[in-house]
Amino acid sequence: MTTAVALAAADLRGSLLHYDNQLTLHYLAWGEQHLTAPADDAGTNLLPGYLPRWQGEILDAPSGGYSFGNGYQLYRRDIQGFTTLDTLRPGGISGMNRYL
Repeated sequence: MTTAVALAAADLRGSLLHYDNQLTLHYLAWGEQHLTAPADDAGTNLLPGYLPRWQGEILDAPSGGYSFGNGYQLYRRDIQGFTTLDTLRPGGISGMNRYL
């Protein structure tokens, strides 16, 4: 019987930084990630989809975004923002940014 063990390292916010000593992830402020992987692999199949990534959230591959607030809001990296208005924002209707 063999058991495979992979180690993962995350920052204080839960963003995955290293996985299994083969893959390094770098994130920009708005969630875009850059993978550093071995030369013979693009890195996409080295990282299981169930691992938390940016801000400790799991990437939703079909939408290309992260669900925040227990699925309340979807954050998409390509538009660098949320896809829905926040109805529970501080300051009521006149709040500063309705997409926060």
